[in-house]
Amino acid sequence: ARLQREVAAEARRGGEPNLSSDHDSQLGAGAHHIFARLQREVEAEAKHGGEPNLLRMLSVLARMSLAERVRSAEMYRAWAEAEAQPGGLRESLQTGLSAPQEPAQPPSKASRRSLSSPDGKARPPPAARALEKLGAPLEAQHASTSRAQVLGKLFHVMWAGTPEVRAEAVRAALVFSQDNIENQAALVQGGGVGVLVRIAKEATTTVEVHSTIAQIFGTLAKSSSAYAAAIVEESGVVALVSLIQDTSSVSCGYSLFALTHLASCSNDNKHVLEQAGAIPALVNLLQQGRNELHGYVAGLLYTLVDGITQNQATLVASGGVPALLALAAAGPRDASERAASALAVLALNSAEARDSIAREGGVRVLARLVHDRECRYAAATLRQLPAPALSALSPTSSAMVSTV
Repeated sequence: ARLQREVAAEARRGGEPNLSSDHDSQLGAGAHHIFARLQREVEAEAKHGGEPNLLRMLSVLARMSLAERVRSAEMYRAWAEAEAQPGGLRESLQTGLSAPQEPAQPPSKASRRSLSSPDGKARPPPAARALEKLGAPLEAQHASTSRAQVLGKLFHVMWAGTPEVRAEAVRAALVFSQDNIENQAALVQGGGVGVLVRIAKEATTTVEVHSTIAQIFGTLAKSSSAYAAAIVEESGVVALVSLIQDTSSVSCGYSLFALTHLASCSNDNKHVLEQAGAIPALVNLLQQGRNELHGYVAGLLYTLVDGITQNQATLVASGGVPALLALAAAGPRDASERAASALAVLALNSAEARDSIAREGGVRVLARLVHDRECRYAAATLRQLPAPALSALSPTSSAMVSTV
């Protein structure tokens, strides 16, 4: 916040920024190189009146540890050492896809020395330059460092780099796409979704990379239905569904959120998720996954069955009714109400679902939700059940079911 105010004021006056004298003593060693770069850049940016692009870079680096900045510098060096791609993004991308995937080699002694000071201690790397190029607007960059070329090199590193560098390249793609619609468009239009899907489907891809890819897809799908369509077209749904099947993995949660955003975009996407096996995988996640995900799973199941007859039948056939009833009975308030909302949709549209709810003890579970929490979804479900199934309800419960 202090930096933002200082830079805006200095830009209006046209003077040199007065930052280091006040703040130098408060900076850790890992921040000095950032401000050295900033001091050189702000004056130039003030001359043309633009907001400093480095603020975006700083916001990223501020969340990094020194070790993470070292890895970012390693990634940037890999870009610089990669064969130059003079053509546009598509040519760079094709080169990257066709690059031979050799076994990963440990970094050379020279490479390790380049990240160390003469006394052998790690020193802050020039990560600012790499991340600045990823975040800066296209019009502020020289033609030789356009978005297309940065992305082309990034995709090349994803295939030709070591596993460690690949992980950093995918992470850079996440940074590149967050909160920047121009960068998101460049990533999608340049074929980045297809590249990420191919990486996600590789057997050797790590959980960390899977998680980052799922975050990218969630960001894109939340931002635009057109980007969601690109993910569907590149078979990204299949990749995400496979990730939620590993119920204990961190990537499972990120994939769940990405699928939720995809399903929210259109009914066509709901069909695609069903065809990719998402519904049985989600039922399994309700039964075996982490408790903190259960409410989100129930919410996604509600979205998938709302208005889609085939998905309703698939959920009933996959054992969804007893799984949802178990969550409604034992889950926290928000999760149990989401489960009840999915059951309400099933009860409204499926005789088989109504029979299953009654058979699995659903009347007792839902009546308790109505009585204890005045859950309107539970009441709506009960109102769809045949009268004989409700005969055991007390007069008070019956009255509440009618009025809630």
